Amino acid sequence: MYTEELTLMQPPRIEYGPGTLSRLAPWIQENDYGRVFVLCDKSVSAAFEPLKERLSKAAIEAVLSTDVIPEPKQQGPLAGEFL
Repeated sequence: MYTEELTLMQPPRIEYGPGTLSRLAPWIQENDYGRVFVLCDKSVSAAFEPLKERLSKAAIEAVLSTDVIPEPKQQGPLAGEFL
C-alpha cells in the first residue's frame, strides 16, 4: 500500500466518467489551452467528434487516441463468484 502523499503537476486535470466530454469544451476554452489529448476506448470514440468540432472552431487542436487496453473481466468474488 502506498502511504506517502503524491502531487501530480502534469496533466493539470484529468476528467473521466459519463458526460465528461460535454463539460470539457467550456473548461478548455476558459483556460486558454491550445491543444488537448483525449484518451478513450473505441466504443465511445464517436462521442469525441462534437468536442473536436467545437474546439476546432475556437482554433484549439484536439487529438484522440483509442489505444487503450480493455479492463480484464473480473473473476472470483469481485465478479459475484465464490471460490
